Amino acid sequence: SLTTLEIKPKFTYSTGDQDLKTMSNYLGETYILSRNTTIDNHTTSQGISLDNDATFIRKFMKPRRVITANYELSTSKGSSTTFLDSYNTYITVPKPNDTIRQKKTNDTKAQTHIGTLTYSEPLTKKMRVEFEYLIEYGTSLQDKETRNGFNGKYDSINKFLTNNFQTVRQQQRLGTALIYESRVHTASLGFRERNIDIENQNLTTAFVIHQNKSNFLPKFSYTYKPSQSKRVNVVYNTKSTLPAISDIQNVQNNTNPNKIVIGNPDLLPNYEHSLNINMNSWQALTGRYVWAGLNTTLTNNAFATSTSYDSYGRTISKTVNVNGNAYAALNASAGFPIFNKHLEINPGVNASYSRYSNLINNSKNITTTTAVTGELELDLVFDSIEFIVDGKYTYNDPKNSISTTASNPYTMQVYTASLTWTMRGHVKIGTDGTYTINSQRANGYNINYFVWNANISRTFLKTENLILTVSGNDILNQNISAARTVNGNITTDNRTKIISRYFLVKLVYKFNNNKTKEEDARGGWHR
Repeated sequence: SLTTLEIKPKFTYSTGDQDLKTMSNYLGETYILSRNTTIDNHTTSQGISLDNDATFIRKFMKPRRVITANYELSTSKGSSTTFLDSYNTYITVPKPNDTIRQKKTNDTKAQTHIGTLTYSEPLTKKMRVEFEYLIEYGTSLQDKETRNGFNGKYDSINKFLTNNFQTVRQQQRLGTALIYESRVHTASLGFRERNIDIENQNLTTAFVIHQNKSNFLPKFSYTYKPSQSKRVNVVYNTKSTLPAISDIQNVQNNTNPNKIVIGNPDLLPNYEHSLNINMNSWQALTGRYVWAGLNTTLTNNAFATSTSYDSYGRTISKTVNVNGNAYAALNASAGFPIFNKHLEINPGVNASYSRYSNLINNSKNITTTTAVTGELELDLVFDSIEFIVDGKYTYNDPKNSISTTASNPYTMQVYTASLTWTMRGHVKIGTDGTYTINSQRANGYNINYFVWNANISRTFLKTENLILTVSGNDILNQNISAARTVNGNITTDNRTKIISRYFLVKLVYKFNNNKTKEEDARGGWHR
């Protein structure tokens, strides 16, 4: 009873086949078409991964004295083949049209070993100290090869797009934490010192980049719990993330020849501070609740994009380190049941602020975005009928230091109503509708649409565990995905046609060993 050994293996195999076709028109400031492109990518891929996690826990006769040893092994192997066909037509530019036909292969291998040893020693009845040591060793390999196509054959290797890159990473981390635990208060203060040694080797050119980085990583958490229904949590944490091998490997990725991506072997790990504060209060008798949360992050040496434009509108970008990236968000919601809990009023608000930096033609660009969402939901619940109405309004205000076109505010409104009626004869019907209004977007993207769904179901058997449902989704055939993203100096409005109107017949059987109705087993039906 004092010793536990737990082993968790996980095996994953994946395969994929994707066709992607992109057609683009390039217009200047006077909206005159200068060129258009068509890019076809056909990719087949497969991968396999194996993860093993083993944990050994040894307790002692003295309460809360514990030794825990953990070993993680992760190994993966993948390959992909892409056929690229790109056609460039120049209209107002005195340049001959060009065509790119290439075959690209990408083989990856990775293996990581992580060992962690933790020892916990009680100092008093409410206080204990914890020590932790972590050691990691990992290797990763990415072999990219590109061959130019001619007359249906791909015999010529493109040396500028071919590279074999290997990374060897070693990490050691030593930490300690002082922990206080009582019925009302729980607090933890810890410090970790980490050293990472990275050797990036270009196996094609024999060029080696060696990086050695040490980090001091403090952490703090505090929980105030005056009762089972009230709680306040405060968590401060620091972490450092390594750049991906694809961001370091110094070879072009021209899967989209209009947006070429290159590696940056000088990338450093980032360093992130995060603070999370949340509180909640719930009253069991009345059902009232209040919840609020605040989370902030500040990242130094953050990973950002440096983009350069040429005279034809094409870009070359790479990942770089920047300082001062920050994000903050405030979320709050509440529930107020009235009239014997038949009516519940649920207001909510979300607000966020972000500040991100990137480089445009070697000039620093700062994008700040303020977003506010207000929401009000009304739930009307009786024994057999539940009616819900909800309204949500979102205002986004991006500001860009370089591009004025990326500094336009935009809004979205979403209104929803749903009705569920449980009838006699084990029959239940339901319907819901959502109306979405998009405003202040580009021409053609101020899209309003209404999605209406309906269903009818009947239960069978004494336990009512056999359920037959007939449903209609997007009955008016208006469903569409419309969204705006602001990334650096670029504002993109997306309009994507997704799965629209369809009808479905579904038969479900629920296993229940207690031989009772499914509704009884969970104390009544709830949405």
